Parts: sequence; C-alpha cells; structure tokens
Amino acid sequence: MRPRSVLRPAVALAVAAWVAIAATSCLPQRQAQAAVASTASPTAPTATPAPSRGPAAVGRPAPDFALPTAKGQTVRLSDYRGQVVLVNLWATWCPPCRMELPELVAAFNRYRDRGFTILAVNQGEGRDEVQAFAGEYGMAFPVLLDPEGRVLSLYPTRGIPASFLIDRQGVVRQIVIGALDGDQLAQLVEPLLGR
Repeated sequence: MRPRSVLRPAVALAVAAWVAIAATSCLPQRQAQAAVASTASPTAPTATPAPSRGPAAVGRPAPDFALPTAKGQTVRLSDYRGQVVLVNLWATWCPPCRMELPELVAAFNRYRDRGFTILAVNQGEGRDEVQAFAGEYGMAFPVLLDPEGRVLSLYPTRGIPASFLIDRQGVVRQIVIGALDGDQLAQLVEPLLGR
C-alpha cells in the first residue's frame, strides 16, 4: 500500500499542472482527435515526423513556411526577414486565443512602425469564418490559413494559443504556450526591437 500513498500526491500535482495549462491554452483539434483516437485504439496513427531541418526551437533558425492569407495572397515567413515576427497559432473556437487577441492587436499597432509583425496562423478553419473573425477583431496583420496543419508540424505545441517570437535574423528567441498579456508582450518584443 505504501507505493500508492506516494503516488497520490504526484498524481494530484500532475492533474493540477494539467488544469493550469488547460486554463490558458486549448489543445488543437487535430491533436485532440488524435489523443482521443490513441486512447480508444492501440493502432491509432502517430504524429507525422518533423522535417529533417527539425522543429522550431529556441536558438535555432525558424523553419520557413508559405501559407495563403484569409484574403487570398500567399505569405512566406522569410518575406519578413529583418523584422521581429510573432508566429501565433490560434483558432476561433479557442477561448484563450480570443482572450489574448486584443493584446496582440494592440502590440502590433504599437510596434509595427519599429519593425514588428504578427503572422496569425489559423488552425484548420475555413476562409470565410476566419476572414469574418479577423475583421471583427481588427486583425490588420497577416491572418494565414493552415487547413492541413503544415505549420503545426514545423512549430509543434501541446496547446494553442502558441507564440513563437523570431528575431530580425530569423532565429526563434521565445516560445510561449498559452495566452499572452500586454506586459508579457512588451517584455518579449521590446528587447528584440532594439537589436
């Protein structure tokens, strides 16, 4: 019986940590579906391996990608070399994504003249829905559609919103899982704008 009593506090701590993460982030729908499938069947499909360059990681060059915007243009991350870029993975159905969005819009408006932009990568939703949502929230930065999860395979995360802050040289400097507030954004972005 003694091992059980030792495990109970560990399990309680693990559950508390999971609840804290869940309160500030959502599991992408594809990952949630895979998680359900993996618990339901031992033969569930496994995640696609990352490209040979490897996934995004702090201190490494940010993997390039090209996606269509909600307005129909194609945007490449490499088009923004020389700027500080926040790649934000999000979805309209995610409450923490909605919570942080006004902060992202405010940060973009505050810093864009200093060389800051946001690439808002939507996770698997339709063009019309995303475009209407972007208009409602005043998202003047590029809103990209990723219906097949290509960017999610390059920028893996355990939940959304997820933000990858990239410096002017194209190197990932910070990865944040969960909603960002204005103070956090200022602390992350301002030092990179001075470089």
